[in-house]
Amino acid sequence: MNMTVNEYKIRINWLVVLYFLVILCFAAYVVRDLSYNTAFVDEAIYATVGEEVLRKIYWEKALFWMGGSYIYPLVSAVINRHLGLLGVRLFSTVCVLVTGIIVGKIGKRLGGKSVEVASLFLFLFNSTTLNLAQMGTYDALSLVFIAIGFYLAILVRKEKVNGNLGLLIFFSSVTFALSVLTKYFAIVFILPLFLAGFLKNGQLEKRKALFWLLLSGVILGIYFAKFHGEITSYLTGPYSSQPSGTLEISKEIISTLNIFILGALSALFIAGKDVSREKNKLIFIIFMGGIMPIIYHLGDSNVRSLWKHMVFSSLFWVPLTAYSLYKITKVMKKERAKSTVLTNISQIVLTLFLVSIVTSVWINFSKHWRFQRSWPSSTKVLTYLEKNRNHDDKIFAEGSAIYKYHLFDGFTDPSSWSSTWYLEYKNLRGIDAMKAAINDKAFDFIILNNYFTPDVNKEILPTIYNKYHLTLNDIYKVSGVYDETTTVWEPK
Repeated sequence: MNMTVNEYKIRINWLVVLYFLVILCFAAYVVRDLSYNTAFVDEAIYATVGEEVLRKIYWEKALFWMGGSYIYPLVSAVINRHLGLLGVRLFSTVCVLVTGIIVGKIGKRLGGKSVEVASLFLFLFNSTTLNLAQMGTYDALSLVFIAIGFYLAILVRKEKVNGNLGLLIFFSSVTFALSVLTKYFAIVFILPLFLAGFLKNGQLEKRKALFWLLLSGVILGIYFAKFHGEITSYLTGPYSSQPSGTLEISKEIISTLNIFILGALSALFIAGKDVSREKNKLIFIIFMGGIMPIIYHLGDSNVRSLWKHMVFSSLFWVPLTAYSLYKITKVMKKERAKSTVLTNISQIVLTLFLVSIVTSVWINFSKHWRFQRSWPSSTKVLTYLEKNRNHDDKIFAEGSAIYKYHLFDGFTDPSSWSSTWYLEYKNLRGIDAMKAAINDKAFDFIILNNYFTPDVNKEILPTIYNKYHLTLNDIYKVSGVYDETTTVWEPK
């Protein structure tokens, strides 16, 4: 069906309708429940760090442990001032949705409109994508910058020499640099982006490549020159790593990516039959983009932020999966015309495929529901503090940034919100400092829930029992299954 709007003809078919229906369903599903839980500690940290930067105070020294520049915290703080937590999470939703659209465009480059729609659907309705779309962290902004930079690099690969080429290279380079500045982890994608744009017909287009490298290098170089001490401290300190075994990391990767691993490998096999074609070379580069986070985590035996980084892998491997399904379907259609037996087999395979898709979507929704409840709600504790706390009271808490964020307080005294992660008190540090401060009744409230620092809690609880009494006990079912108790203590 064709429509004419202001003399422009618009062609509408069932794929176009399905494309916009996928976008609408995703937006409706995510936006309807952005207040699913109180802020996760990372969401609170970014917003409060950004707020401190806006006020030109730097008590947190965040660049030493945050894993990125102040770009996202500032964005988060500005949005939070006007729209609160819902606005911060909505920003992530928009970033993920734009990424999904770009994933679809990459799929379209490989196999047309049907692959675009399938890519969009598979990416947006994956549980890890849904989780990231409802979480206000820097991952979503870094993800969309990488998606834009990579797609622009693909366009550079296709573009002939004209006025648009320079702009494409410029914006691809800048968005890549912004992604790295938002989250340092994004540097792992430099090689696939570089090859996607400038390796053509087996030859490196040196002048274009040099321009891209020079521009991104200048941006990142200036930042590194100014903050090299902070960056080095982050990379060599405990904040960038969470050691884990290869088997455990592999299980998590397979559990998160599952069908996308098989789909990407299938695309690689298909492309391997004729490596001389430019599209097949691009498939190899796209596959490389998806495997970079896996190499990073397995190579470093590091499980920190693994599930969020798998969304980056999905950015590359989802269009490969959709392309594989498209190619397999074409082969089945061609073969079943030759035999009744093949026709019946193809019908069975198609039925199984549709059932698996429905089942997968249901499982993803179930996983997402558990994610929304995967940390203790602070609602009751916040209500209690609002009624009983004075403005100048000092709080010592697990995930103290959560309470600081929701009460939007603590920006006048750096000691107002101390955390069980680390404390300095009377020339003491860590657990010794915590015990000394508790003995001195230096805190007006202590809040524990055994979610963030259970080992620390065991060390300090005997001291708390001697000097403080329990005033609130709040039980919350984490992931809808496990009871997690948050306790509030006040001086005896």
